[in-house]
Amino acid sequence: MAQKDKIELRRTTWFVVNIKARKNQKPSHYVEAFRAIKEKDPLIEVFGKKCISIRSMIESEYVENDDMPKWIQLNITHYTIIDPTAFYNIREHKDVKMEWNTDIVANMHEAELYFIPSVHMLAVKRNSKISLNNVLKYLQGALEDIEPEGFDVSVVLDHDLITRILSAHAIYSFEAQISYSNPGHSKGFAKMFEDNMHTLNPNKFSMAAAGTKENPLVINDDGIIETATRLAEENGSVKATIVESEGGRRERVDSKDHPRILVIPQIVNGICSTVYHAIIDAFKHHEN
Repeated sequence: MAQKDKIELRRTTWFVVNIKARKNQKPSHYVEAFRAIKEKDPLIEVFGKKCISIRSMIESEYVENDDMPKWIQLNITHYTIIDPTAFYNIREHKDVKMEWNTDIVANMHEAELYFIPSVHMLAVKRNSKISLNNVLKYLQGALEDIEPEGFDVSVVLDHDLITRILSAHAIYSFEAQISYSNPGHSKGFAKMFEDNMHTLNPNKFSMAAAGTKENPLVINDDGIIETATRLAEENGSVKATIVESEGGRRERVDSKDHPRILVIPQIVNGICSTVYHAIIDAFKHHEN
């Protein structure tokens, strides 16, 4: 008799982060990278003079056909390292020297991250006590520590932003920064552009174009602006000055203000299983 699903009517929303290996894009490589991070536990300084390190890591007991775990839950801790030479008495207006156990930190916050190796996507709860920017900074630093220049980390962008840019009546300026993307998911000019970028092997690829009021930029189907915008959706960032419809006003759009929000309406058989299935359904085109 099939076991009945355990359903919790609780809506959650998530940011999604694309982690891309520049070489060896098999799920096993991603799993070994996270195991190496757990083993080494690098202390990564993030924004606001804070640091992040691992508190714990759990791998799914359920595995894919290649015997890799379906998901990895990473619990990270964000805190301030106390400098015992920097205490100050505000009432007496003088420096204070104190004996301090340097293993004790302050202002601690925690966050749970869920990584799905088969599609190399990581979910971060939208209301996490550790900001998305600090999570990105940690992931970039930790992956760089265990495999220098081996990975790129990008926030997945809102698809509606991509559609707004590409369907705009006019584009007056355009900027894109693209990191390494996983090949094999494009065709036409986009495939040629992507293949050449892999051959070039840049750390980051940036492009910018500007038109005028009388002569805005021309968007061709399968052209360079469309290609760069679509690649940036999961592999970088994009900014543009657009007019959405004839006679409309100019508007500056920036992808940093438009991350993709993954909405999960209910929890089925636990949070890990629920996030796993939601990510697989949304990004199954990445499965190896």
